[in-house]
Amino acid sequence: MKHQQILDKLAARGLVRAMDEELARWVKHQMLYPGRSRAEVERGVIPPVLLRWRCLLDAEDIGAATKNVTRVALATLLHKYGFQDPGTTAGALAAVDELNRQVVLSDAFERQSPEIKKLLESAPVPLTRRPRAPGRCRSCGPVT
Repeated sequence: MKHQQILDKLAARGLVRAMDEELARWVKHQMLYPGRSRAEVERGVIPPVLLRWRCLLDAEDIGAATKNVTRVALATLLHKYGFQDPGTTAGALAAVDELNRQVVLSDAFERQSPEIKKLLESAPVPLTRRPRAPGRCRSCGPVT
């Protein structure tokens, strides 16, 4: 199972794209500093991103299903970029079970839940290169 396969099954394309672009920017910015250790990059990425998305997770007028999808998306994207936050991962694992219990997503999501959990629990592979800047075309510059 790949990260994008999980994200596609969440049926929240706009949310996933916003989170992905934000994480790519944070990671790229933190990796620009020469000589930074992985731990320093992690400290520069995880807290601000979690703080940014906490507003959605703490909102009272947002449904439980949306919050659960957000938890899974956030944990998956952190893993994709080579990071893992224990609290976020634990919340995502519980969210997978809750999404299945409430039959919010597809049968394919339910069938592949063990693989999804296995990926989220596994150690992420650290990035070796900075992520590409979101919203830019390599050959023609910024996308308008």
